[in-house]
Amino acid sequence: MPDLDDRLRAGLIDLDRAARERVRPADSREVAAAGRRRRLAFVTAGAVLVTALAGGLASLWLAPAPGGERGAAPACAPAEATAFLRGDVTPQQSQLVGDTLRDSAKVSSVTHESSEEAYERFKELTRDSPDVVNSVKPDALPESWRFTLACSGDFAAVQAQLVPLSGIDDVVCACEPRRSPSG
Repeated sequence: MPDLDDRLRAGLIDLDRAARERVRPADSREVAAAGRRRRLAFVTAGAVLVTALAGGLASLWLAPAPGGERGAAPACAPAEATAFLRGDVTPQQSQLVGDTLRDSAKVSSVTHESSEEAYERFKELTRDSPDVVNSVKPDALPESWRFTLACSGDFAAVQAQLVPLSGIDDVVCACEPRRSPSG
């Protein structure tokens, strides 16, 4: 049986040698060179991708804004807003709200509307619905200050100035999403 073992061992060695030659080329330097070429290809592709992304972002940043200069900030749109006063507001509190709005560089125009003026405007807007007009009492509509923002993006800053003032019930702008009644 030693003869069979020797032949089996010799056959396995030959199979192993043949398998290794198929998996690995005869010259191991070729394997190392192929790995370097593959790494170089990946690094080059990555550099091209980063350069393309950087160029695209730079072109977006430096592209002229519609109707503007290169790199200019986007244009602001004016917006209408209203500061509604509480029913128990004093004339001094109302005047302070008006003065605060007039003193703000972010506000381009300010108009006071009394409760009576608000009711008259409401009647005009709903003149085709007499039942609606009759269902609202003149004192139900609050006194308010209507104002125009030079830039709708400034609403939060102006609102933050007004909310702490005594007599303010709410400050709203068409440029802001409506809050739900629950908060």
